Amino acid sequence: MSTRGQEQPSSAAPVRVLVVDDHRTFSEALSLALENRPEIECTGVAPSVEEALQTLQHTPCDVVIMDVSLRGTDGIQGTRLIREGFPGVRVLVLTGHIEPSILARAVEAGAAGFLPKDGPFTDLLSAIVHPPASGLAIGSGTPVEVVADAMRLREQATTAPHPPAGGLTGRELEVLTLLGEGLSPAAVAEQLGITMHTCRGHIKSVLAKLEVHSQLEAVVAAWQRGLLHRPPGV
Repeated sequence: MSTRGQEQPSSAAPVRVLVVDDHRTFSEALSLALENRPEIECTGVAPSVEEALQTLQHTPCDVVIMDVSLRGTDGIQGTRLIREGFPGVRVLVLTGHIEPSILARAVEAGAAGFLPKDGPFTDLLSAIVHPPASGLAIGSGTPVEVVADAMRLREQATTAPHPPAGGLTGRELEVLTLLGEGLSPAAVAEQLGITMHTCRGHIKSVLAKLEVHSQLEAVVAAWQRGLLHRPPGV
């Protein structure tokens, strides 16, 4: 695949942005809003990952704004494909749901940012024009604990093999599976018909047995060790 469009813009040049979203009204409104900023040049709108990849082959671009939920290839796999084919292009992932599992997948795929669709427009502008030194821009509405998890995952090496983790009970595996599907502890407790106190006890036990410090890390560790099946596109 061609790697055109990888050059970073100079301080005087506008940041070239491609919007990838299959909701036409949203994508066109966002592209117009971005085009009205003198520091940004919106190079186009693509309704799918496939069209985005085609566009990147002939249109220089610095930043891709990627929706998570797309028809066909989803935004997480799309992020991975763009990072592999165009390593100089930053991908900012937009989502309507701030879930630990989605954030974990985005970080693993190489996203440079993770922002809620209903977040402040200024957050998106800042992520485009002034990327943080950490290399990962996260919307201001994201819970603090999720931000901490994301930064920790950003720094962790994920290539080293991990031995399978044993000792999880059937109920603990059920709880872990639901967490991996993006459910909150309250939703897990409701679905399994247990109290929040019992659910939190299971989560605490899962974290101890997997030797991790958060629910997000537990889900990622479970993917790596084969305890959970990764969602499509991961």
